[in-house]
Amino acid sequence: MPGFLAGVGLQTVAGTAATIGLGLATPADCYVGLAFAPPNGTIDIAEPVGTLGCQYDINNTRVFAEHISSPSKGNDWPGINHAGVKQLFVNTDLFDVYAGASAAIPSEQLDGAPVLVSAGAEFGEGMLRFYGEYLAPIDNPGDGMAHAGVKFIF
Repeated sequence: MPGFLAGVGLQTVAGTAATIGLGLATPADCYVGLAFAPPNGTIDIAEPVGTLGCQYDINNTRVFAEHISSPSKGNDWPGINHAGVKQLFVNTDLFDVYAGASAAIPSEQLDGAPVLVSAGAEFGEGMLRFYGEYLAPIDNPGDGMAHAGVKFIF
């Protein structure tokens, strides 16, 4: 298997299938994404960064749950798992800008408080969205993970 997919196993395939199925069966927007992120000191996820998540907008507030890990590493379980809210400052069919906070399950990949803050933007329509986001523990916001990539929405 190519190096960037070396960590893809049964859990990755099952999680991806469940995320897509949940997105197709519910009103939530569920997504599968792939991004790149430079190294940082508090979130230890190898490139490429894979994301699985679901989100639902209530007016200009987005509730979400997300899993972040790398498809290139099989030993980064459990990755970063967090859920929270994002306030949408721009919310159109084509472009979103947001900031938010979430609670994470402590893991080896998170060196910091299990309360995370984030800010980002998404661009695109339909099933394809490009995004950039900064995610950091609240106790060390200057050393978070800046990541940018693509999400496929189901």
